[in-house]
Amino acid sequence: YYENFFNNCVEVMEYVMRNLNYLEEKTMQFHDLFYNAEGIESWITDLIGAQIATLVKSTWLTKDGFFGIWEGYFDASDHRKVGKYPYTDGPENTALNTIDVLLYALPGVMLLFPDLAKNIVKDLSNRALKEDTPEYVIFSLAFPENLMKYKEEIMKDPTISTDLKKLYGTIKRIANETGKDPKGRMPHYIRYSLTVDTYERIDINPEFVLLYYLIAKYTGDRELLKSVYEVARNAIESIMRTQTMDGLPYLTLPSGIEWIRNVNSMLRA
Repeated sequence: YYENFFNNCVEVMEYVMRNLNYLEEKTMQFHDLFYNAEGIESWITDLIGAQIATLVKSTWLTKDGFFGIWEGYFDASDHRKVGKYPYTDGPENTALNTIDVLLYALPGVMLLFPDLAKNIVKDLSNRALKEDTPEYVIFSLAFPENLMKYKEEIMKDPTISTDLKKLYGTIKRIANETGKDPKGRMPHYIRYSLTVDTYERIDINPEFVLLYYLIAKYTGDRELLKSVYEVARNAIESIMRTQTMDGLPYLTLPSGIEWIRNVNSMLRA
């Protein structure tokens, strides 16, 4: 992100030299206000302050403004440990902006840097599951009703499986007929390559709506409220379409994280 302001390290050093008094004054002011807060014991202040270090050590801020918070790190320094982190395959793939983790991470960011919190919500809203994508095909066919109809269509016209345009059209039509349309599901987390991992977690959708409304309400940003509203509405409707049957929970694939763990266990076996 600094590339938006500086061309090289020399310019950074020159900026610091020119503004050293200002930078030192603001840093000390933050320190003094924080650690001299009235009515708060010092050990509580220290616990709160320790969390601020996460903003420096566990975040990404790219040149185009993408802001990401690591869910956590996997310590690979201990050579006695065998295998990889079970969900993200090691430190190089650890999750950015995991929505359920953001439920308790993002309010702190919102208080200090509301624009960065809004950037996360906007970015996640752009990553909702969309039609005419490979992921849409996968998650549509995870429902038995859709898969059954798809097999019937393939028997009639085998070229569906080799013609991408025809495949997308068939899947959309089937999902519309059965009502099991996963469009609008929200991503679990963002990989280090800034791509989505998967869409199987049904708890993610309402959690995204809570985050979106919290930040829009706290910041008073009506434009954010309006611009993300359709995504948030569809996130809830998506769950109602696909995960309920006769008013009861519809617990079949892809209804949550447990099924993917079972699949991974079978693959490892």
